[in-house]
Order: sequence, then structure tokens, then C-alpha cells
Amino acid sequence: MQRFRVLTVFKLGRCALSLTMTTQKKRLSICAGTVLVCLLAACSRSSDSVQSDSSPPPINPCSVLSADDIRTAMGTAPKAAGARENLGPVDKCSWSLPGDGDVYVTFFNPVGAAIMYTPYVSSRRPGDKTYEPVNGLGDEAVYRDDSSPPVIHVSKSVEVVKGKRHFDVHYIDATAKASGPSKNMMVSLAGTVLAHTR
Repeated sequence: MQRFRVLTVFKLGRCALSLTMTTQKKRLSICAGTVLVCLLAACSRSSDSVQSDSSPPPINPCSVLSADDIRTAMGTAPKAAGARENLGPVDKCSWSLPGDGDVYVTFFNPVGAAIMYTPYVSSRRPGDKTYEPVNGLGDEAVYRDDSSPPVIHVSKSVEVVKGKRHFDVHYIDATAKASGPSKNMMVSLAGTVLAHTR
């Protein structure tokens, strides 16, 4: 009977020791996993801050054109102040003009999920009637006319990249019978936006 008790105690002791070691291993694994997650988060945070430090701060697109700027370039002032739609990486402002036309300024910002975004001028698309480089405007710029009547009668834009800054100025009129603003008017408006982003 004494021998049975000793064997039972021995077996229970081995089991307890095994459980203790398993619990210690689990704790050690959990601790190591927590440290690893913290290190990865710290590295990620520091690389994000390095990237965001080298990127220009976002600009409110409604602040880069005044009613007078639009009147000077387009020959008519907007009906009201610009309306902003900020989606983070895409930050847009629109102004409605008399006669159903709209002017849009859109900034493409390297923020949030787009932190690694590298600005570039988009390439020619099949629907582009006109796709012309614009010299002397930022590092790279292009004028595009992708009007497609009867759906969109007038759609003209100037897209600009200057350093890490990327934006476009777009005129759209779904109902116009006229041809809309000239290339020079659009380039002038984009030049004004660029001047206000510095």
C-alpha cells in the first residue's frame, strides 16, 4: 500500500511538473509573441513617420482657388464657395459655375493606406481626344480633353506633379453646347493652384 502511494505521488508529481513546464512554455511563448508584436509595431511606426516627414502636408483643395482666380481664368465666377470632399488620399473641392459647368481641384495625398504612393502623371487613356505635355508647369504636367458627348459634353483637365505633390484641375459640363474652356485657360488655372501650394 505504501509503495502504491509513493508511485501515485510520483506520477502526480511528474504530471504537475509537466503541467507546470507546459504552462511556463505557454507563458514564455505569449511573452515572446507580445515582444515581437511590439517591436514590429515600433518599427512600422518609425518607418511611417520617416515616410510622412518626407511627404508634404495635405492642403485643403478649397483654399487654393478663390472666386477671383476662377473668374480670371474662366471668365465667370462660381455660384458659391467650393465644396470639399476629403477621402484622405483623394481630397477634392468643387465649384459650380453659371451654365452648369463645374471646376474641380483634386489632390492625391500619400496618407493612410497610400503612404507609399509615388506621384506620377497618368498615361494616355483610350477616351482621350487630346493628351499633351505642358512645359514649365511643375516637374511634369499634361493637358487632357476626354470629352465624350452625349454623356459628358466637356471634360478637360490639367494634371500636375511637383516634387511629392500631385493634383489635377478638371472642368466638366454635362450639358454644354459650347466647347468649354481653352487649353490656355485650364493651364492658367492649374498654374494658380500650383502657386498656392508652395
